[in-house]
Amino acid sequence: MVNGFFDVENRLDYLTANGDILPTLKNLIPWEEFRSELEVIYDHERKSNAGVGRSMW
Repeated sequence: MVNGFFDVENRLDYLTANGDILPTLKNLIPWEEFRSELEVIYDHERKSNAGVGRSMW
C-alpha cells in the first residue's frame, strides 16, 4: 500500500488526538543522557552486508 501525501500527517494528528503516548515519553525521558550507552551498543562492525541496499520489491 502506498501512502498518499497527507496520510502520514493525518495519522500523526489522529494519534495525538487519541492519546498517543510517544510525545509524553519524549518529554519525560532525558534521551540525551542515554546517547553514549546507546552508541556503544550500536557501534559495532557488521558481520556481513546481508540486506544492505536491497530493494523490498
